Amino acid sequence: MRLRFAVPILTAWLTWASFAGAGEARLPFLVGLEVGTWKPAAISADRPLEPNVLPGTRALLGFSIGSSVRSDLDVLVSAQYWEQVELPANSIATRVRILPVGLHFRHHLAEGSWLSPFADYGAWALLGAQKLALTSQWDSQSGYGVSLGAGMSVLLGRTLMVVFRGGYLYAKFPRILGQTDDYSGTEFSLSLLLRL
Repeated sequence: MRLRFAVPILTAWLTWASFAGAGEARLPFLVGLEVGTWKPAAISADRPLEPNVLPGTRALLGFSIGSSVRSDLDVLVSAQYWEQVELPANSIATRVRILPVGLHFRHHLAEGSWLSPFADYGAWALLGAQKLALTSQWDSQSGYGVSLGAGMSVLLGRTLMVVFRGGYLYAKFPRILGQTDDYSGTEFSLSLLLRL
């Protein structure tokens, strides 16, 4: 099944799963925004590992929807955007954009608490594009990724959740995209989730 069909089907299923319950038994539907940094090791090997935006790149931006399918488990579909705007002079490209779209699972370790550590993992489809240096045309390709992370969620009131997360994304493309075909690296992010 192609990705363009998989995402709407997953979205419909998550919406149904969230609202299928009745009364107080219904688990919340989740909608959120994310900002953070993604530091692929292949382009940041000579820079210190610290949770800030890698020079020459833009912040990682994301949007998530999902549902709590159990009181300790959230299932989320996320779409993100990341851009590298400065590449070495000998690179085949002058700019790289990557759009990860993924399904991930978040296990809360302190069920029912306003402050909860969690572990999460997911699978990602990657759409990468590079602006070629010689022709200034965009060349695109698809890749894949697997993520593993941990973090802390803070529930403010009944509907707003602040999520701090750090993790590692294994991300590969079939051909060179910008400087490398391997965009595996660390991620750090801050998310705001509404529990509806």
